[in-house]
Amino acid sequence: MEPVVCERRIEPPIRVDDIPAMEAQAAWCLQQHRVSHVTSLLSLDGRLLLCVFEAPDAESVRAVHRQVGAPFEHLRTATIHTPPTVPADASLATTDGTLIVVERCFAEPTDFMTIQAIEERGSWCLDQHRVRFLRSYFATDRRRMICLYTAPDAESVRLAQVQAGVPHAGVWAAALYEARTQQG
Repeated sequence: MEPVVCERRIEPPIRVDDIPAMEAQAAWCLQQHRVSHVTSLLSLDGRLLLCVFEAPDAESVRAVHRQVGAPFEHLRTATIHTPPTVPADASLATTDGTLIVVERCFAEPTDFMTIQAIEERGSWCLDQHRVRFLRSYFATDRRRMICLYTAPDAESVRLAQVQAGVPHAGVWAAALYEARTQQG
């Protein structure tokens, strides 16, 4: 099983409380394709939804989305990167700030170590803005990365990214839904 990250634009907007019903509606299809919903991050305006699944491959997740009629913008297998002291499957639930999503897009395939080196050089900016790194999902095609942070607000993360010279395509605050926690 591998992590698969799906990004969707939602119209009309939804609430994080709507996600369990969406998951229940797709349960039969998820089971059929051996796809497990791990976590979702919903933008505070309810229009952007980032879902992480464990699946045999990306095609399994694509099949689920096609069968339940849920269009998506991006769907990619990924590797998970966390701080050295945090396990990859650790909960994203936090009480020390707002959960912030940073989207990164690369015109050419990029090496993870290159991006990590840029982030490490700019770590003082994160500290200055009270931003703490939680996790990254790095697409296996090496053209997209989703990074998760906690911070006072999205603007703090955006400023830290700009000051550190770290490329980013979007920064937004999110509400968290952890499927495993809800099911267990």
